[in-house]
Amino acid sequence: MPPGETFASQKIVFADPLTGKTVWRMTTDGAVFGAIHRAPGDQSSEASAWSPDSTKIVYCKKPASGIKVTGIYMMDVLSGVETFLAPSAWWGAPTWARNGSEVYYYDLSGEVVIKAVNVSSFVSRTIVTLTGATWQEKIEVNADGSFISAHPRFGPTDYRTVIFTPTGVFHANWTLTGVLGGDGAIWHPTDPDKYFYWSGTSL
Repeated sequence: MPPGETFASQKIVFADPLTGKTVWRMTTDGAVFGAIHRAPGDQSSEASAWSPDSTKIVYCKKPASGIKVTGIYMMDVLSGVETFLAPSAWWGAPTWARNGSEVYYYDLSGEVVIKAVNVSSFVSRTIVTLTGATWQEKIEVNADGSFISAHPRFGPTDYRTVIFTPTGVFHANWTLTGVLGGDGAIWHPTDPDKYFYWSGTSL
């Protein structure tokens, strides 16, 4: 299935029986592991699903069957039309670039890598390779989009917080052999140079 392929609207509109308000339900046609879990909007899970202009959502899904493949998908909120962006691991944890031009996600190409896919041209590129990592938790982008953070797993109690630019240059203090982190971290909402993290492996 080529990147850029679209699928008809998967938006179901109905009236909430309790409030009477109109509700839009965006279905992802029977994905295993739950595509919604792969597209959370809070900062404590694997992604931030909403585009910067709030017109689209992005998520990773593993279809149970049919013509779709495991990968990164984008849905237009108004129309419900779904676009396949790129193949990825089922735990791709997509999140948006601050300018909305790309989506960052994890993939497994021999090693765990972080990639970007352009949401207009559908061209993917590798940002960094997380050499030695066996798993990941999430990708986060700082306030002005100048840095990306990731949280790869290198061993049973060895999670690292790494920071790099969108062009793939690691921050000198936050490399693959740098700061231990017992859980994911979060950028300050307005200050691009502040980062909050938990440096430990147990409470």
